[in-house]
Amino acid sequence: PGSAPPLHEFPSANAFLDALATKLTAIDSDGFFAAPVTDEIAPGYSAVVSRPMDLGTIRTKLSGGTYTHWNQLNADFDLMCNNAFAYNDKKSVVHRAALNLQRSGKRILQLWELQGRKALAVQMNERGIAWTAPDVTASTDRRVDVGAKNDPFTEEIKAPVAAPPSFAEAKAAADAAIAAAAGAVQPRIVVERLSRPKREPSDPQIRKVPSSTAAAAAEEEEEE
Repeated sequence: PGSAPPLHEFPSANAFLDALATKLTAIDSDGFFAAPVTDEIAPGYSAVVSRPMDLGTIRTKLSGGTYTHWNQLNADFDLMCNNAFAYNDKKSVVHRAALNLQRSGKRILQLWELQGRKALAVQMNERGIAWTAPDVTASTDRRVDVGAKNDPFTEEIKAPVAAPPSFAEAKAAADAAIAAAAGAVQPRIVVERLSRPKREPSDPQIRKVPSSTAAAAAEEEEEE
């Protein structure tokens, strides 16, 4: 299907989230990711994987209200796939199954995200749990009650937003900028013209007096 079923078609938010878990589990036809992996099943698994994850655990966390943010579900799903990549050889059946699970599961999670976020919110409201915001700047889990006094998220939403300028205001500002630019350029042209140096008589571009005229002037001086 091209999209997730709407939340209102389910009797409860838990029913929606359980349907999502069933959708993800259906991809794992061989059951490789259905339950936690132990060292008895995969020798040395705990030495390679420090944080195990599986579809059964994800279903339990969905139904139990453990997830308060959709990103937490995505993180557990990625963790499960990455664990399989880390332990199993690239040519193994489990590794190929993990690739298929990751590709198909990510598509499902993207399609179900909008309705899934609503379901998590409804689930938290039914349990009387206040919405919490994850702190991406710190290593600790900081919980913020939206709507509380001095809540940064609420204050950001309440902050006034300046209205964009009208067409007339934008045009006036553009005209003023053009006029200012023209006024700044023109004086430089005038200064350059006024400060142009005068040519000296030795300048080759000044036409010289013909030699015949100069000789006649010299003769007149001798006769006097």
